[in-house]
Amino acid sequence: MQRNNEEAVCQHVIDYMARRTGLTMRVTCRPDHEHREVEAVEVLFESSESRYALEHTRIEAFGGQIAADEKFLAFFVPLGKQFAKLPDHYDLVIDLEEARRIPRSDRERVQQIVASAVERVASTLRPGDAVNLGLPEPLASLELRRRAFGRPGLWLSRSISREFDAAIEAHRAKRICLALERKCPKLARCREDGRETVLALESNDLPLSNSGAIAAAVVAELRRRSDVPDYLYLFETEIEPWALWMIKELGAVWPEAPLGEMGPCYVSG
Repeated sequence: MQRNNEEAVCQHVIDYMARRTGLTMRVTCRPDHEHREVEAVEVLFESSESRYALEHTRIEAFGGQIAADEKFLAFFVPLGKQFAKLPDHYDLVIDLEEARRIPRSDRERVQQIVASAVERVASTLRPGDAVNLGLPEPLASLELRRRAFGRPGLWLSRSISREFDAAIEAHRAKRICLALERKCPKLARCREDGRETVLALESNDLPLSNSGAIAAAVVAELRRRSDVPDYLYLFETEIEPWALWMIKELGAVWPEAPLGEMGPCYVSG
């Protein structure tokens, strides 16, 4: 299950803005911890010159992705641990939609079926080979691949159908729209108190997302809104070190200069 990165992401935003401005930043309040009975922003912080309100949110490439990822990891991580001592790098590849259909109540039985298939087939593959494991639904597409190079062990990978892949940007746009609809009005209310507003988006999705696709969807949605934050940053937390991308800083919006010319800032999760 993916850990909650909210506090770490928020602190990295504050540290990054301190470096960009050359000013010391300090957290003054965490309203959503102190006022749970009302909808409050996550962090208030300030420098000697400005005061800020900060919100964080995880974003998805499609509806229910975060829950699906947790289910995927709960099912397949034990298999990765069981086969950690395989002599070469093996990928266990399953269709994302099939993985979502594995019942929680049937998890251990299906894990045993998959483990038996991997044990039977792994040693018969040569580097570069790939084979369908021939399992029944919902694992009909499950495939084992042996790589010529890579870290030894069993590694878990998801694939998507061509139909799903073709629709992914439309799904992403809807999820970005919903994320901004939840966060932007809350931040906008903080402007009444004279604060600049900051939104940190977190993506933890290697197979379906990348910074360019997310930034394009975010900017398209910002153009339709009148309550956009003053600063908007994207964190990619699926691999270490995390990548921090600038999507909006005051009047500059990706991919306009200087943001479009700047690579990410890498930070340790």
